[in-house]
Amino acid sequence: MIARHKGWRFLLITGEDAVTGFQEKIEGKFPAWKQLQKRLRQVKRLIALGESEGAFLALWGLLEALMRKRAEDASLPIERLPTTSLINHLYSQGEHSMDQFDRAVMLHDHRNRLIHGIEIAELREPLARLQELVDELMKTWKPT
Repeated sequence: MIARHKGWRFLLITGEDAVTGFQEKIEGKFPAWKQLQKRLRQVKRLIALGESEGAFLALWGLLEALMRKRAEDASLPIERLPTTSLINHLYSQGEHSMDQFDRAVMLHDHRNRLIHGIEIAELREPLARLQELVDELMKTWKPT
């Protein structure tokens, strides 16, 4: 039935995807592409200063904004879902590759550890991987 309607997509949102009240907590518009690029330049300055932890968290925030913006641009009604659900649905809708999905899941674990105050001994490699992922997705998803 979906294939008969141009532009329609099948998207299954489960109870696990929708955290009670989450949608109401994210308000406002997502940044425009120029703002996302500006944020990336700011993060790169943090990296140059050696502020790995702050740079990682800022870059993660940029990745989330980028994924939510992509969902919005692709007319996928998932832009306000929790991050894990957002990552899963973008992959299932073909918006990022399996490799990008795997990296996002792995990096999400680093984000969780940092945000909850758990020390990460060496952040250089995860930070570099996160920067590569953000750069790839920016190039892939930025409108021409």
